Amino acid sequence: MLLDINFSIVIRVGDYLHDGKYKIQAILGKGMYSSVVKALDTTAGASVAIKILRNNPVMFRAGLKEHEILKKLESERVNSKWYIIQYFGKFEIHGHLCLVFENMRYSDF
Repeated sequence: MLLDINFSIVIRVGDYLHDGKYKIQAILGKGMYSSVVKALDTTAGASVAIKILRNNPVMFRAGLKEHEILKKLESERVNSKWYIIQYFGKFEIHGHLCLVFENMRYSDF
Protein backbone atom coordinates (compact mmCIF):
# COMPACT_ATOMS: atom_id res chain seq x y z
CA MET A 1 0.00 0.00 0.00
CA LEU A 2 1.50 3.33 -1.06
CA LEU A 3 1.04 6.70 0.61
CA ASP A 4 1.19 10.03 -1.24
CA ILE A 5 2.89 13.23 -0.08
CA ASN A 6 -0.12 14.02 2.18
CA PHE A 7 0.01 10.54 3.76
CA SER A 8 -3.17 9.54 1.96
CA ILE A 9 -3.55 6.03 0.59
CA VAL A 10 -2.84 5.61 -3.10
CA ILE A 11 -5.56 3.18 -4.17
CA ARG A 12 -4.73 0.70 -6.93
CA VAL A 13 -6.69 -2.19 -8.39
CA GLY A 14 -5.16 -5.45 -7.19
CA ASP A 15 -4.00 -4.12 -3.81
CA TYR A 16 -5.06 -5.86 -0.61
CA LEU A 17 -6.54 -4.18 2.46
CA HIS A 18 -7.04 -5.29 6.06
CA ASP A 19 -4.28 -7.93 6.22
CA GLY A 20 -5.27 -9.45 2.88
CA LYS A 21 -8.97 -9.86 3.65
CA TYR A 22 -10.09 -7.50 0.85
CA LYS A 23 -8.67 -7.37 -2.68
CA ILE A 24 -9.47 -4.16 -4.57
CA GLN A 25 -11.24 -4.93 -7.86
CA ALA A 26 -12.28 -1.45 -9.03
CA ILE A 27 -12.41 2.16 -7.98
CA LEU A 28 -16.09 3.13 -7.86
CA GLY A 29 -15.68 6.80 -7.03
CA LYS A 30 -13.64 9.53 -5.41
CA GLY A 31 -14.90 12.58 -3.60
CA MET A 32 -13.71 15.33 -1.34
CA TYR A 33 -14.15 13.31 1.85
CA SER A 34 -13.74 9.70 0.78
CA SER A 35 -13.14 7.18 -1.97
CA VAL A 36 -15.18 4.05 -2.61
CA VAL A 37 -13.76 0.83 -4.00
CA LYS A 38 -15.25 -2.49 -5.02
CA ALA A 39 -13.38 -5.33 -3.36
CA LEU A 40 -13.49 -9.08 -3.01
CA ASP A 41 -13.85 -10.34 0.56
CA THR A 42 -11.34 -13.19 0.24
CA THR A 43 -12.66 -14.99 3.33
CA ALA A 44 -16.33 -14.97 2.29
CA GLY A 45 -15.86 -14.92 -1.48
CA ALA A 46 -18.31 -12.02 -1.76
CA SER A 47 -18.09 -8.62 -3.40
CA VAL A 48 -18.18 -5.61 -1.05
CA ALA A 49 -17.91 -1.84 -1.28
CA ILE A 50 -15.38 -0.11 0.96
CA LYS A 51 -15.66 3.57 1.78
CA ILE A 52 -12.17 4.89 2.60
CA LEU A 53 -12.37 8.19 4.47
CA ARG A 54 -9.69 10.87 4.23
CA ASN A 55 -6.95 10.80 6.82
CA ASN A 56 -7.91 13.66 9.11
CA PRO A 57 -9.36 13.80 12.64
CA VAL A 58 -12.67 15.41 11.64
CA MET A 59 -13.39 12.76 8.99
CA PHE A 60 -12.31 9.98 11.35
CA ARG A 61 -14.77 11.16 14.03
CA ALA A 62 -17.54 11.56 11.42
CA GLY A 63 -16.83 8.02 10.19
CA LEU A 64 -17.03 6.64 13.72
CA LYS A 65 -20.39 8.37 14.17
CA GLU A 66 -21.59 6.87 10.86
CA HIS A 67 -20.39 3.45 12.09
CA GLU A 68 -22.40 3.80 15.33
CA ILE A 69 -25.55 4.86 13.45
CA LEU A 70 -25.25 1.95 11.02
CA LYS A 71 -24.75 -0.52 13.89
CA LYS A 72 -27.88 0.86 15.59
CA LEU A 73 -29.92 0.58 12.38
CA GLU A 74 -28.65 -2.97 11.90
CA SER A 75 -29.81 -3.94 15.39
CA GLU A 76 -33.28 -2.54 14.64
CA ARG A 77 -33.91 -4.49 11.41
CA VAL A 78 -37.22 -6.34 11.19
CA ASN A 79 -37.49 -10.03 10.27
CA SER A 80 -33.93 -10.07 8.88
CA LYS A 81 -34.96 -7.70 6.09
CA TRP A 82 -32.71 -4.86 5.07
CA TYR A 83 -34.31 -1.54 4.26
CA ILE A 84 -30.95 0.19 4.01
CA ILE A 85 -27.62 -0.89 2.61
CA GLN A 86 -26.14 -3.77 4.58
CA TYR A 87 -23.19 -2.74 6.74
CA PHE A 88 -20.44 -5.24 7.59
CA GLY A 89 -18.10 -3.24 9.80
CA LYS A 90 -15.03 -1.03 9.93
CA PHE A 91 -11.24 -1.19 9.98
CA GLU A 92 -8.39 1.29 9.93
CA ILE A 93 -5.40 1.54 7.61
CA HIS A 94 -2.69 4.21 7.90
CA GLY A 95 -5.05 6.55 9.78
CA HIS A 96 -7.89 6.12 7.27
CA LEU A 97 -11.17 4.77 8.62
CA CYS A 98 -12.70 2.23 6.22
CA LEU A 99 -16.39 1.23 6.28
CA VAL A 100 -17.44 -2.00 4.58
CA PHE A 101 -20.86 -2.35 2.89
CA GLU A 102 -22.61 -4.76 0.61
CA ASN A 103 -21.76 -4.02 -3.01
CA MET A 104 -24.82 -2.70 -4.78
CA ARG A 105 -25.40 -2.77 -8.51
CA TYR A 106 -25.04 1.02 -8.74
CA SER A 107 -22.94 3.26 -6.55
CA ASP A 108 -24.80 4.80 -3.61
CA PHE A 109 -21.85 6.92 -2.53
